[in-house]
Amino acid sequence: MGIIVPKYSDLYNSIIADFKNKLNIFNISAKSVLAAIASTIAAKQKLSYITIARVNNNIYPDTSDAETLRRAGRIRLGRDINPAVSGQYNIEVTGESGAVVHAGTTFTNSNGFLFIVDIAKTLTSTTDIVQVRALTPGQESALSVSQELQLTAPLPNIDTFAYVTEVVIEPTSAETIEEYRQNVIDSYRVLPQGGSRSDYRTWTESVSGVREVYPYAKSFSVGEINLYVEAFPDDSTDGNGTPSSAILTAVQDAIEPDKIPLGVYEIHYLAIDPEPIDVEIENISDVTKLSSIEGLIEAFLYTKRPYIAGADMITDINKGRIYASEIFQIVMSSGVSFDNIVCKRNSTIFTSTEFTDDKIPYIKSVTNTVV
Repeated sequence: MGIIVPKYSDLYNSIIADFKNKLNIFNISAKSVLAAIASTIAAKQKLSYITIARVNNNIYPDTSDAETLRRAGRIRLGRDINPAVSGQYNIEVTGESGAVVHAGTTFTNSNGFLFIVDIAKTLTSTTDIVQVRALTPGQESALSVSQELQLTAPLPNIDTFAYVTEVVIEPTSAETIEEYRQNVIDSYRVLPQGGSRSDYRTWTESVSGVREVYPYAKSFSVGEINLYVEAFPDDSTDGNGTPSSAILTAVQDAIEPDKIPLGVYEIHYLAIDPEPIDVEIENISDVTKLSSIEGLIEAFLYTKRPYIAGADMITDINKGRIYASEIFQIVMSSGVSFDNIVCKRNSTIFTSTEFTDDKIPYIKSVTNTVV
């Protein structure tokens, strides 16, 4: 339990009360010497409480400040916070053969993000491929195949417009301080065990874009592992945690060939399978709150994931189970009245359901039905 820092006024009044009791004084004027002394002592005590509380919070990573957490992370994880990764793309440029796209040339997209050429390219034909890198790292500047780019300044014998032909390096968002905190906390909970389920999480926690992995022995296949990978929503292909092929490759590179345990002959790197949750509220009193209710349910579902024995805490054994009554309570907490709630998983009504293997939930819709 954290240390409660008292208010300055409470400290001051307590000291004044002590002076009255010890010196047998019934009234102390605000302008008296004793009041000034009490004010000074209270201020110093307040600073002492703040310092002690800060030290207490920084003992463990769950409450430590960002600076202390990063120091612990560098020791426990051997790394700092994963930075955002800039996307790199091949673009098709049109112009005269022999024309040069110089290093430092920049293109822009319709959203105003800039993409720079790092290595000069001389066109060998009227169309050629040039590689560019996003100057703004992360998903916000992500490009897709066929997207149009435009030169920010004209180049001799080069057309103004170019088109993306290939995503060379997928952009990923920076790891947040709370995501980093969770990885540090997990490093205390999970110790290396020579190829156990927890080790797969330890080996992959530093892969940019990966939220979690779920290892299972493949059914009816000796020595084979199904490793289901979940991406952070911003780094996923669908906003629901499905990883890109680049993230799956990065996970494989983090494990192979050095970390494959004895007795394991093949690891299958697979994407998780998000399943939709729909919530139908009957006769809600305030339809304007549907959006905020959906946000609350989305946050709740984000904590619901398959339980992995040997990798998760035993107290989390129900982390993959969802009860309709829990969603009922979330809606109730929003201060609305309603007649009934119907929860559906893949269009099937449930009162309780459990997500296992590669299945994870996401909120698809929260609607009001008038009955």
